[in-house]
Amino acid sequence: DDVADISSVSGVKDFAPVFYVIGPLASFSGPEWVGIGLEPEKQAFFTGESLGIEEGRSLDSGDGEVMVIGSSFAENQRLGIGDVFSVEGTELEVVGILEESGISDVDSSFVVPIESLKEITGQEFYQMVYVIPDDVARAEVVAERIRELGDEYNVLTSTDVARQAGELVSQIRVFTLGIGGIAAFVGGLGIMNTMIMAVLERRREIGVMKAIGATPRRILQQFMTEALMISFIGGVVGVAVGALASIALTAPIGASGHMTPGLAVFGVAFALPGKPQSLTQWTR
Repeated sequence: DDVADISSVSGVKDFAPVFYVIGPLASFSGPEWVGIGLEPEKQAFFTGESLGIEEGRSLDSGDGEVMVIGSSFAENQRLGIGDVFSVEGTELEVVGILEESGISDVDSSFVVPIESLKEITGQEFYQMVYVIPDDVARAEVVAERIRELGDEYNVLTSTDVARQAGELVSQIRVFTLGIGGIAAFVGGLGIMNTMIMAVLERRREIGVMKAIGATPRRILQQFMTEALMISFIGGVVGVAVGALASIALTAPIGASGHMTPGLAVFGVAFALPGKPQSLTQWTR
């Protein structure tokens, strides 16, 4: 709980202990709300310097059981200045409402004086400490110095967060490509089966066409045209469904799914068949 040693680390400009409490889960969109405990004079560590107060006031030194809430939190909970919100049985009075930031983590959260939130939850230890270095370019050096203070400090820089996010995206991309490959293979088998059955069921028609002078190449072109039409329609429908599904699945978590033109063209082109040798032998 004692984080005073951080202030003695060379390169540390400022730091702020953080305590938080998480509300109930709301399906796939994560928790309904997150309460952040900060020292009142360091509220900007969470909200940012540019985000102002839309109504009411900010936290002041000496505040007790009060809260400043995000715009989405105020709307979802139908709260205004002077209303109260219960956190683990303790009622907190709303003294301020933040401007809309467009960041879901901020808009759906609220800020409480850290000592008040610790008393409400009965916890003694800080869960996190925000640290601002003198020079952002030397953030990794400062992080290493903090690690040297002891094993109780698990340091994570913005570079580490970006690296972890990149690894997660790569894993998701590999998983998605694997699922797409399986789906493409199954779809190809379906198209092949459909076309073979179409040829088998129309052998008499093929015989008549050959009797009146149609060449095997001409007959193959006819069946290939049918296969292309089926594949093209299926590819367009698949791309449309995929685009809508990506939007529907990412909207609840505050992300934005979209289909790029290049990806749409690739999806449709991937669905188109090549020259099937099995059909060639059936039309000889």
